Amino acid sequence: MKKLYYLFLFTFILSPFLKLKAGHIIGGEIMYNCIGPSGSAFTEYEVIIKVYRDCEFPVGTNRADFDDPLRLAVYDNNTLILEQEDLSLISRDTIPLAISDPCLVTLPTVCVEEGIYRTTLTLRNNSSGYTVSYARCCRSPILDNLSQPGTQGITLTTQIPSSNSIICNNSPQFIDFPPVGVCANRPFVFDHSAIDIDGDSLVYEFCSPFSGLSNTNVADYSPPPPYFNVAYVNGFNAQNPLPANPTFKIDSATGLITGTPTQIGNYVVGVCVTEYRNGIILSTVKRDFTINTAPCDPLIISAVQSQTAACDGLTITFNNLSSGSNRFHWDFGVPGILSDTSNLTSPTFTYPDTGTYNITLIAGPGALCDDTSIVTYKVYGSLAVDFDLDPFQCTDTNNIDVAVKGVFENYATFNWDFGSSASIQSSTSQTVNNISYNSSGLKNIKLITTQGKCVDSVEKTIDLGGNAIANFGASAINNCTPVNVILTDSSITDAVNVGYLWDFGDGTTSTLKNPTKQYTTPGSYSISLRIDQKDRCIDTSFKIALQPIDVVPKPEAYFIVGDPQCFNGNKFNFAATGNFNSQATFSWQFGDRSSISQSNSQSNTISYDTTGRFPVQLIVEESGCADSLELYAEVYPNPTIDFVVLDDTICFPDQVQFIDQSTAVSDISYLWFFGNGDTSSLPSPIVQYDTTGIFNVFLQIRTSEKCIDTLYKSLDSAVVVFPRPNSGFISSDTSRSIKDAQFEFIDTSSSWTKRYLSLGDGFVSYDSIVNHRYSDVGFYPVTQIVQNQFSCSDTTIKLIEVYDVFEFVFPNIFTPNGDGINDMLRPIACGVIDYKVSILNRWGLTIFTSNALELGWDGRVDGQKSDSGTYFYIAELKDFTGKSHVFKGTVSLYR
Repeated sequence: MKKLYYLFLFTFILSPFLKLKAGHIIGGEIMYNCIGPSGSAFTEYEVIIKVYRDCEFPVGTNRADFDDPLRLAVYDNNTLILEQEDLSLISRDTIPLAISDPCLVTLPTVCVEEGIYRTTLTLRNNSSGYTVSYARCCRSPILDNLSQPGTQGITLTTQIPSSNSIICNNSPQFIDFPPVGVCANRPFVFDHSAIDIDGDSLVYEFCSPFSGLSNTNVADYSPPPPYFNVAYVNGFNAQNPLPANPTFKIDSATGLITGTPTQIGNYVVGVCVTEYRNGIILSTVKRDFTINTAPCDPLIISAVQSQTAACDGLTITFNNLSSGSNRFHWDFGVPGILSDTSNLTSPTFTYPDTGTYNITLIAGPGALCDDTSIVTYKVYGSLAVDFDLDPFQCTDTNNIDVAVKGVFENYATFNWDFGSSASIQSSTSQTVNNISYNSSGLKNIKLITTQGKCVDSVEKTIDLGGNAIANFGASAINNCTPVNVILTDSSITDAVNVGYLWDFGDGTTSTLKNPTKQYTTPGSYSISLRIDQKDRCIDTSFKIALQPIDVVPKPEAYFIVGDPQCFNGNKFNFAATGNFNSQATFSWQFGDRSSISQSNSQSNTISYDTTGRFPVQLIVEESGCADSLELYAEVYPNPTIDFVVLDDTICFPDQVQFIDQSTAVSDISYLWFFGNGDTSSLPSPIVQYDTTGIFNVFLQIRTSEKCIDTLYKSLDSAVVVFPRPNSGFISSDTSRSIKDAQFEFIDTSSSWTKRYLSLGDGFVSYDSIVNHRYSDVGFYPVTQIVQNQFSCSDTTIKLIEVYDVFEFVFPNIFTPNGDGINDMLRPIACGVIDYKVSILNRWGLTIFTSNALELGWDGRVDGQKSDSGTYFYIAELKDFTGKSHVFKGTVSLYR
């Protein structure tokens, strides 16, 4: 469909589409074809817009689809003259991965989708030409040569030249789209040429793509020119858009792009083709696209292991690291001969002389996908030296001779290093004699041999055994018997098998390395140690302690506490005895509760101000030695006597509980006198008085050990026993049926001031004669309670039974005339637990039912009075035993 646009200046507000902000755009281009004049003042053009997006991930978060519709802007002298709001997507297709190298087994995984839009513009002929533009945010965020690529948009643009100079121009159009995937480290060649149907001259160059809209106006109109180049990063630019060796080049005449990418990544590239006619620039078409480099595994890989050894001689074994082929051809690089080749996988070759050689390996020789690798090896003469060394000598007799042996050339030089403790510290001779060391231990001897550029190093160790030096330490806590002496060996020896012999100076010995000796007899003792070095360097050494061990006797502390005492008048005598001399000193500790808390006297008399168990400590010190003893003095509390009566006022014949509250530290013997002639030896007896009155109580207690004593306590009027009233009543019966549950109760009690009778069903009476009818079956405890002026009471209880009987009588006549007599038809029943009655008329129709004995018929049906006459009833029921009954009959109704 054609749309006609006139060259007017419009002022309007650009309202952006609501589009996703997404890093999906990776390139595009705009081209046009001239359709021809449209009248005398206008020309028609077909405009084609191609947009490329990353389709490796589905549309969604950070992956938007093509714009549909696409907003196109046309500018004349920087003034927007047309707004194309309905430029629809007419086609979309995935660009195939165009890598047809038969020598690759793994190709890059990329996806690029092309969207195409077309429209027809009718433009007024002018002298300045037109700029056609489309702008969008945002580019793919994974581009490696742009700074913050996810925030840089894209602008696609082209120029339609002035219609005054060129009647109708067609823009150049690129023939092919570059491959969407490129193999890293493999040569890249692509014909990026275009065609121009007008026959204009075309010039090609790398150029910078334009940035576009920001992420705040995702899909607005493109602004007017000028447009700004994208911001590169890491040294990249329009002429050097990606890492390559050789770098990427484009032939300005043919559009051929060549180069070898060296890194894996994603790189935006711009290619511009400019058309010239008669030396005048008409327009430029800029293609904005992305080169995606990825690893591609070749079918065959040739690889030789790098040289790891340089001084192994003229014969070298080569390690083949190739893959993808089992056929090989080696050239070992000897100049002037043709026999230095092999077809083995990992061959061995002997070179005629030392030198530097280039080794060539062809994997899969003669095949379409063969591969060649070249490495450089340096060949030197063999060098492998050694020397002999005795691994062990004794320090006092050591003497060492060394000489170089092995494979080396006569021009080799030697450098010996014997260490700073050697008599000869270094030498350059092939043979060195009479080397000695002045100290024991491990000694390193190192030989460095230099042969041209080859160096060989040998290092060996000699172990020099030392002589034995006996030594030890002795420690004791004190010198008081018994004295424990801890002996610690500190001898110097490097032997594995060492013998020890200790002499303790009292006729005893030990062969342990670190023994402990105990001296129990006072005296002065000298200790000595002999060690025997039984391996390596055989030797013996002696050591005698500089100071003897002096052992002095220890005093003995002893005293007697005596038996425990009662608190009243307690007095303890303490005297230090034991084994000590007249120079001994004493230290007593009696505690804070004693009359003397501490003392330095040999004998002391003390008392305690409270009861308990108290520590007494004695320390006896003599000649720097001390002994201590701790015993306990015990003070018992004196016995006490007391008791209480739980209830000292009772009603005859209640019991009385006596509670003993006496205290003693030993067992107590009891003797009670209760004032009624009875006694007891129990601690807390229970007594029953057989008469009323006032009674005095007496208690005696005795203790027979620890604090021995006899104590007494008497309590006058300890117990008062009051008389009790007599309750009693007579019942007319002990059981009756519910039909006649009338009972009579007659009082027979005496000596009371208060009296009442509880009938067991909630009724209470204060009368002497009580007649009572029970309304329900069951057992009823009839209770009489009487009380006298001393608050003593008596109770009599008799159990009355009211039992159930079954009886059912249904009336045969009733007169519901409202006089209050016989107005309701209901049965007389007893012992019924389930009930239903139905009243039927003469035609057998039920006119009344009831499930309750108290609910009877009032002679009405539906509120209307029934006629006088004969009616029928059917009563179904169960008695209290669960037996079912059915009663049927007639009843006469009279009004």
